[in-house]
Amino acid sequence: MSLLLILISGCKDHPTSIEQPKTEIDYGTYDISTYMPLSIGNRWIYEVRGTGEIATLDRRIIDSVRISVDLLMFSFGEDVLLYPPSTNLTLAGYYGHRGGTIYFEIALGPQSSPLYPLLTSPIAVTNSWSAVNGAGVRDTFKIISINSGSFNNQYIDTIVAVKRWRNGWVDTTWFGRTVGILKEVSYSYYSSDTLSSIRHLYSFTPTP
Repeated sequence: MSLLLILISGCKDHPTSIEQPKTEIDYGTYDISTYMPLSIGNRWIYEVRGTGEIATLDRRIIDSVRISVDLLMFSFGEDVLLYPPSTNLTLAGYYGHRGGTIYFEIALGPQSSPLYPLLTSPIAVTNSWSAVNGAGVRDTFKIISINSGSFNNQYIDTIVAVKRWRNGWVDTTWFGRTVGILKEVSYSYYSSDTLSSIRHLYSFTPTP
C-alpha cells in the first residue's frame, strides 16, 4: 500500500543505526501499540528518494475517531513536497490499535481501503500473517529480524523489521519502539536491484 512510488537515486547519511540483536531483551513483553505511538500531535518527517527526485513527507496525527469498543483510529494528515517540480499533495488516512495489531487505512474522498495489519503480535521472527489490500489482492507479511539500535542518538531497545510481499513488489518496514516507522524500502520481487522507493525518518516529535 504505497502512497508514493519513486525510484531510488543517490544516498547520504541517515540518523538511524541498527545493531545486532540484544538477546537479554524480552521482546514479547511490550504492548504492540508502543511500536506506533499515536498521540494526537505526534509528527514524523521523512525523506523519500527515487528517479532523481527527493520528497519530504510530513505526517501528523491530527484527530481520533472511535470505530468500535476496542478500536480507536487516529487520523493523520500527510503533506508531500516533490523536487522537481514543486508540487504539493495532501493525503489523509488512519492508524489504529486493536489487541495485538497495528492497523493502517487510507481514506481518499468517500472511499477507504480495508483495515490493513502492519504489525501483529507476537513480536517474534516466527510470526507471519496475511491481509487483503485496497486493490483486493492478498499480501503476506513476516517479521524477519528483531534488533536494537539508535535514532538521532536516542537508544531504541527494540527495532522490528517486517517484510511484505505484494503485487510483484517486496517491502521491508522497520518499526522502532516508542518512535514508530523508522525506514521503508520497496523493490521488485523479481530483482532486488529494481528499487521503487526508500523512505528514511529524519525527525520524530512527540506531542508535549
